[in-house]
Amino acid sequence: MQQSISFQQQQRSGRLKLLAIIAVFALPVVVAQWVLSQKLYQGGVTNQGDLITPYLSYSQLVDPSRPLPDFIATQDTWHMLYLVPEECGQLCVKQIEMMQASYELVGKDKPRVSALLIVADNSDVVASSLLPQQSSLSIQTLPNFGPIMSGQVVIVDKLGQWVMSFDSNEFESVQAMHKAFLSDLKKLLKLSRVG
Repeated sequence: MQQSISFQQQQRSGRLKLLAIIAVFALPVVVAQWVLSQKLYQGGVTNQGDLITPYLSYSQLVDPSRPLPDFIATQDTWHMLYLVPEECGQLCVKQIEMMQASYELVGKDKPRVSALLIVADNSDVVASSLLPQQSSLSIQTLPNFGPIMSGQVVIVDKLGQWVMSFDSNEFESVQAMHKAFLSDLKKLLKLSRVG
């Protein structure tokens, strides 16, 4: 009789150990699944701008019956774009100044980047008169900006694909937006396999 009691105790002890081992390995999985299902975890997103989806490229914004503008046809650098709005007010002037400063802060990757002011058919032409004589920004023309709103700053890769956009309304200041823009641009240049 005593032997059967000790055997039952050993069996119970063995079962408890097995359940403890299963709990040690299964509990983290169950907790992780619950955290993800409740959306309590923010994934590892490090970009601060908005990824442009669906796919957008220069070729979609120009008339296919006309030749590509030179700045697109001979593109061999990444482009930092400022899409000039219909009215170039105080915010627009600040954006242009910050674009120039951001271009200077690119540092060693400056030869890989071109800074452009993009003027559409309905953009304010006053913006071009705001550039100093020795500006690092060049002014280019596109018929429209497609789904991207004017007044935004955009990163375009060497292949002409519009990658990220930055809207000043989503940041507390123009300086904060350009700091985020510069950070994302440097990351893209570092990780880029396109050049």
